[in-house]
Amino acid sequence: MNVLIGKARVSVCANGRDEANRTRYTYAITLPTGTYYNDDLRSGGDGTEREGMNSLLTFLTACAESYPDGDDADMFPRNVAEWAAENAEEIYSQSVEFQN
Repeated sequence: MNVLIGKARVSVCANGRDEANRTRYTYAITLPTGTYYNDDLRSGGDGTEREGMNSLLTFLTACAESYPDGDDADMFPRNVAEWAAENAEEIYSQSVEFQN
């Protein structure tokens, strides 16, 4: 599942289950300056890719709101946090689209 936000592509893919039977997600945030990958996102239970995308966008919103020196500003690498801050409104709008 992909969304375009500003000049970036945000992608989330379900990637099996963890030991607690939660859905694991792999995600990528592709900026003009490079791509950040991670697989640290988990569902609260039987998660769908849509729910995974909503969670990621919610975390990006929290990071953006904290940038540059708030409590959540370091949730992502600095270049991702800066992009999130610059695109905070669109990230939030997209997260609303992915809510149940």
